[in-house]
Amino acid sequence: MKYSAFHFDIKTYRNYGDTILFELVRQTFNCCHEREVFFVNKTRNLRQPFGQQTVTQINQSDLLILGGGGLFLKDSVANSRSGWQWQCSYPNLEKIETPLVLFAVGNNRFIGQEDFDDQFIRHLNKTVEKAIFVGLRNHGSINTIKPYLKPELRDKLKYQPCPTTIGSFLCPDIYNPIRIDVKKKIAFNAIIGNRQRAAGLNPEAIYAEILKAIRLLKKDNWEIEVVAHNRGDLGFNDYLLRNGIKLKVVELFGENVKKDLYCGLKYYADMPFVFGIRGHAGMISFGMGGIPFTVEVHNKLRYFQ
Repeated sequence: MKYSAFHFDIKTYRNYGDTILFELVRQTFNCCHEREVFFVNKTRNLRQPFGQQTVTQINQSDLLILGGGGLFLKDSVANSRSGWQWQCSYPNLEKIETPLVLFAVGNNRFIGQEDFDDQFIRHLNKTVEKAIFVGLRNHGSINTIKPYLKPELRDKLKYQPCPTTIGSFLCPDIYNPIRIDVKKKIAFNAIIGNRQRAAGLNPEAIYAEILKAIRLLKKDNWEIEVVAHNRGDLGFNDYLLRNGIKLKVVELFGENVKKDLYCGLKYYADMPFVFGIRGHAGMISFGMGGIPFTVEVHNKLRYFQ
């Protein structure tokens, strides 16, 4: 007999990390013991509020899965009912009877961002109290989330890496082990957004340093590409064009992903080196056998090291 699972995810084609990671979470559960244990048969966007009908559906399932992703972030969801990204009100949280699993979630708080509030602390403690497994995707998240929990709950936090970091095991038909003759090929994914600017980081200065590296690599005859997980990532390519550098651009969002959900895994399976500022540029690369590099413009990038 298979156990039915209800999965709270994020449904998007606009950011490849979010697009593929939730699918790989489902595969992780669905593939257990030769696909004989779990089957995720219901999903819902975790950023959308819900009511009694959804609570009833959850309680009719055998397992509730929340995650993965950097869900501990206070300002991604307007009028959050929890103080973080899961739009589950406290009364609805109390009504959930199905065993709850937090799977590969992370602390996504940005450098210099204001602290979580009391609503978050109350909701987080109740969530962890109810959960049968609390898997955080890196040790940095474990260490920074622990202080918000009651002492008796802190040991429930376990290290559960993001499924994107084991993509070669989940999608062995896509994984390309022959890459390690190591060709001189590298992809750049770079974005310095509003939150980094608010922390005092200078996009032009950071891009200028990355540009220096690209020019050195070009002199050494490297094959260089720009890979964009989100439309906002194309701003870095605009910067390169303004500075006389024209590279191949690969877009892993929108129509390309609608045509092939696994296009990003296929891309990274053939890319031996990746410089990625988006966290999943590094994690997906690592999971498909590549060697990722980054700069510390977000706490989560340091946590993955």
